Amino acid sequence: DDNISYFDNCTFTTNDKYFQDGHQQYQIYMWDVDGVEIRGCDFLNEIAEPVLADLGAAIYSTDATYTVKEAACAVSPCDDSTSIRGYYRGIEAANTSSLPLLDIAVTKTIFEDNVRGVLLSNVAHSAITLNRMQIDNAATTETYGFYLADGADYQVEENLFK
Repeated sequence: DDNISYFDNCTFTTNDKYFQDGHQQYQIYMWDVDGVEIRGCDFLNEIAEPVLADLGAAIYSTDATYTVKEAACAVSPCDDSTSIRGYYRGIEAANTSSLPLLDIAVTKTIFEDNVRGVLLSNVAHSAITLNRMQIDNAATTETYGFYLADGADYQVEENLFK
């Protein structure tokens, strides 16, 4: 059964006032859950981290199905997209088994100033549509927008890469 949990219009911020030594790996970590919705949320990593890989990920999942999308709006036109800014990876999913139906859907999400946008590893039946991807970090050759590894039956349409 689908999980009824959701995140709606939340702001996740990591900054230099973070209470622990080191860095925070993920804002949301999901393992073996189905149907979580993330709608119209802002993920902001404002830490001035000299080691790019230590910037973490906004969302990390293992064997999970979920949707990242815009919030529902009462008026039209509406621009209440989810935004992910300042991470090493915006979204990373690593499945150990192929899940049925639609594993992960990312739509109308804005990715800015991330080293890597989305990594889907062993994820079948995913949809990556109508997103804006802007990677400004020219300090490394390791950057990418979307990386699909060992996936099948995916849909990638109408994304804007800058």
